[in-house]
Amino acid sequence: MINGQWLSQLYPHRHRLLSVWLLLCCTLPGKGHAQTSIASIEQLNDFAENYYLTPTPELISSALRFVSRLGAAWQVENEAALTAFFNCAFNRYKGEWHVRWRNDIRQFTPRNQVLFTTLLEHGPNRILVQVPPSAVKNDMYWGCYFATGDKRYLEAVVNGLNYLGERRQRDRFLMAATAKWSLMKNSQAHIGVKARLIELSRSYHLYWRNQALDMLRRQPEEVSAETADILNAQRQLGIWQ
Repeated sequence: MINGQWLSQLYPHRHRLLSVWLLLCCTLPGKGHAQTSIASIEQLNDFAENYYLTPTPELISSALRFVSRLGAAWQVENEAALTAFFNCAFNRYKGEWHVRWRNDIRQFTPRNQVLFTTLLEHGPNRILVQVPPSAVKNDMYWGCYFATGDKRYLEAVVNGLNYLGERRQRDRFLMAATAKWSLMKNSQAHIGVKARLIELSRSYHLYWRNQALDMLRRQPEEVSAETADILNAQRQLGIWQ
C-alpha cells in the first residue's frame, strides 16, 4: 500500500474549477527554448509542458530544487499536474538518475520528502488509481502526457468527456468540463492534441463527432462561461454547494 500522506496533501484542493497549471501551460510566451536551469514559474511550466518533445532529464534536479523553494505557492495551485509530471518523468528512467534525484529529495522539507519519494518509487498507475474522477485527476493526466507523450493519458482526458451530462456528482462534471476546456486550449499549442480532435471529428459515433466538432469550432472561453452557468444553476437548485 502506498503511503497515503501525499494524497491527503493533494486532494483537499480538488474543488478549484480550472487549475492555474492549465492557465499557465497554455498561455506561455515562448515554447521550445533551450534551458540550462529552472529559475522561474514560467521556465518550470515551459519545461514541464514541452518535456515530451525534448526530454532533458539533466534538468529535473533543477526543477525539483526550484519547486522545493516555492513552498505553499505550488502546493495549492500546481500540485496535481506537477506531481503527476514528476511521477511520470521519474519513471521514464532508472539507475543513476534515480540515485541523483533521491539525493536531491533528501534536502527537502519532511513533507516534500514524503511526496517526492512516493513519486520516485511508485509507477503512475499506482498513483493515479488513488485519485477519483475529478478536475484534479484531469490535471494529472495532462501532467503525465506532457512528461511522456504517451497517448493513453491524452485518451484518458478525452474519456472524461463522458461526464459532461453529469448533474449529480460535481467532481465528475468538473472533470468533463475541464477536459473539454483543456483539450481546446492545448490543441492550439500541441499538434498531437489537435490531431486527436480532428480524428474524433470524423468518428462514426455521433457523440464523439459532435463533441470534437464543437471543440474545433468554438473558443475555450465559451466552455468556461457555460461551465460557470451550469455550476450556478446547480447551486440554485440546492444540488451543488
